[in-house]
Amino acid sequence: MTRTPTTSTGYRARSGSRREDIAAAAIELFLDRGVAATRVEDILAAAGVSVGSFYHHFRDKLSLAATVYLEHLQRFQRDLLVWRASHIPDTGPNKVRSGMEV
Repeated sequence: MTRTPTTSTGYRARSGSRREDIAAAAIELFLDRGVAATRVEDILAAAGVSVGSFYHHFRDKLSLAATVYLEHLQRFQRDLLVWRASHIPDTGPNKVRSGMEV
């Protein structure tokens, strides 16, 4: 596993997926600077990838921002549903019917 410089942590382990490296670097920079103030060049440097790798995976910076936003929103919703299922009793109006009457 190689190590790649990032802006906030100094180094991070490269996952092996360029797309994941780009997305992870973008999230750090977007949170730190905002989407508008983050340049594609900054993302490339933080992810340790080439311009070609960036444009192979994403049309532009805004499509990258939309992609990482939607992926994190989906993860949040999935985690929330898992939490809800383990913390809220499955009775009454909250009960999800599985096709069998109890």
